[in-house]
Amino acid sequence: DWHFAPAHPSPIASAIDPKAFNRILEISVSLPLVLMGILTVIFIGLIFYLMSVVRSVDRVDQVLAQSHEVLRIVIDSQTGQRGFLLTGQEEFLEPYNRSARSVDQEIESLKGLSKIYPEQIQRLERISSIHQEWKAYAQKTIEFKRQGNNEYLKRVTSGEGKGRIDEIRRQFSEFIRFEEKLHADRSAATQGVIGLVILVIVMLSVLAGIFLA
Repeated sequence: DWHFAPAHPSPIASAIDPKAFNRILEISVSLPLVLMGILTVIFIGLIFYLMSVVRSVDRVDQVLAQSHEVLRIVIDSQTGQRGFLLTGQEEFLEPYNRSARSVDQEIESLKGLSKIYPEQIQRLERISSIHQEWKAYAQKTIEFKRQGNNEYLKRVTSGEGKGRIDEIRRQFSEFIRFEEKLHADRSAATQGVIGLVILVIVMLSVLAGIFLA
């Protein structure tokens, strides 16, 4: 009969502790999942922040465009009033009549967009108040002109209307300057967040590779 000696386990196999091997296996499986979860949470947080910054930039762009439009309407209105006073022709009042309500509506819209900045709301309220004063002055000069009353000349040469328009310009310049600074800050923040997202992804990828190794 043939007799075989019992096989002896190899030194390598006998050196492996099953429990230790299971722990290593668990770590090898769970560590990538944990790192991926951390990476995902950080990435999502940065993306949400980036989206909020982009929305803020969009708001500033809208406010700037609307501010320039309101100022243009005010200047057109003044130009129409002056044209009528010089010529007496009613067609020159078309921009003046058209802007009568649009300026107030646009200013209220700007207030809604700027409600988180009290100093901007104050400027808009100041602009609205001065514009109401200018409209009352302009309407009075127009009535005098229609009546053939030269009193309108005294009102014009006094600089009353010009002073109010100049103040509206000044207030709008400060309003726009504030928004332009916000735009620059938000744009810089956007670039910073994009760079941070890239840096975080690279760093976590390298760390994941080191841990796995």
